[in-house]
Amino acid sequence: MYLILATFALLAAYLGLLVFEARRGTRLFARQRAELDRVASQGAFILAHVDLSSFAREEALRLGRLGIQLTAHQALLGVRALERLLTRLVRRLRLHPEAGPSSGRPAGESTRSFVRTLSEFKGHLESTRPEMPEIR
Repeated sequence: MYLILATFALLAAYLGLLVFEARRGTRLFARQRAELDRVASQGAFILAHVDLSSFAREEALRLGRLGIQLTAHQALLGVRALERLLTRLVRRLRLHPEAGPSSGRPAGESTRSFVRTLSEFKGHLESTRPEMPEIR
């Protein structure tokens, strides 16, 4: 209901403006209205002569490529940040080996004893393995 009243009010205001301008013999806001007429005619020309579906498709492809490029760039920045973090960690572990994973072992136990235990286990496996006859 209010939209219908608003439409009639705008129509009455437009007709009143036309009558006012006809009596005075001049246009109100002539320069701005001429500019608006020029822009409207350019818009009408573009709508009549430009293939908007192709334009929209090309713009969507361009924006898609841009989005993919920005996403790849952000992923690369993340990988580089992770690389710097890991490089610092490796440098720290090389310079200070006591700060590495071996620091969690009990005192007195070293890597060599672990290797010795593995060698003994391997020897035990070889000694308990049954002899395999030669197959000809």
